[in-house]
Amino acid sequence: MKLKLFAIILTLTLLLILGETLEAGSVRSKESDLESYLKKIKTMDPYAVITGWFNDWRDVSIYRSKAGYHLGYDIGLLKDFPVPSGWKGVVTSIVPWSDKEWGITVLTPEGYFITFGHLCPFPSVKVGTIVEPGMTIGTIAVDHVDIKVTDGKGRYIDIGKTSGLLAIDPNVSFYFDPLTLNNSSINIESVAKAKQKELSMLTGSVKILNDYLKTETDILQETHKKARKSEKFYKDNLISKHEYDLNINKEKNQKEKVLNLKKRLDIQTGKIQELRSFLSKHGYKELPQNKSKKVIANSDQERLKKAENEMKKYQNLYYEGAVSKKEAENKELEYKRLKLEIMLKTEEN
Repeated sequence: MKLKLFAIILTLTLLLILGETLEAGSVRSKESDLESYLKKIKTMDPYAVITGWFNDWRDVSIYRSKAGYHLGYDIGLLKDFPVPSGWKGVVTSIVPWSDKEWGITVLTPEGYFITFGHLCPFPSVKVGTIVEPGMTIGTIAVDHVDIKVTDGKGRYIDIGKTSGLLAIDPNVSFYFDPLTLNNSSINIESVAKAKQKELSMLTGSVKILNDYLKTETDILQETHKKARKSEKFYKDNLISKHEYDLNINKEKNQKEKVLNLKKRLDIQTGKIQELRSFLSKHGYKELPQNKSKKVIANSDQERLKKAENEMKKYQNLYYEGAVSKKEAENKELEYKRLKLEIMLKTEEN
């Protein structure tokens, strides 16, 4: 009797554990809000892919006066592609991001602000327009849409990690709005040509990113050594807490930069595979490597020249015994880093 009772208790316990495990597994496997939106977009363009991530490091550009973290997600799409809102809401602002690109912000009934960036607003979409899920709000201005979400307190939300916060009704269809673009107007040859060009540019970009990553990894090694020395010196009361914190933070920031670069490489490598798959499926070949030259802005040329002169100056000082080899090497790394940053952001001619 005792053995039978024990067997029953053991069975119930195992079933309970199994149930909890399955429930936990189902929670873990539930798609994020970003994945829900991307899945709907893929019903319109199966080759849509995420090209920019939350907390990506972004350098100074026409969109930002200071370098910093990207607090949204980019979805790569072709120019003029109609972008629908995945959520119901009201348009609260339409703000120019550049000469031909706007950010369109929709306030949901739950109090979340969703901004769709780098778009050309659809003519009927104005401030105050009521937006329904699946409704076209604008078209792609260049090559992607940037989606950022904030709550009522202005805090940015990583929708790649949330699930159900901005739930998309599975019955809602994303579609080509007949007033902007429809399936019949899409010519596969023009799409393939655009993707061939994008693939050629991405291949060149990946090469620069690999060089960039090597340079930043070398800098990380130096900041790591300096941070470890700082720990020892601080323990021995040879440096201040401020100097110690400064070196530790430099190492931390450099680690993040290297990790973000690796993430960017993974994203672009995945995008290259997607593009090659598309071209292969439709019988198109990859174009030869883009050999057009980069046209560097005058301001960037001045910065680059200044960094190059500084590098040469330290090399000469090293030969004269006035500075250490490490100081000269650091100046060389700074020059390489700047050169690669400028090459990445500069347009082809």
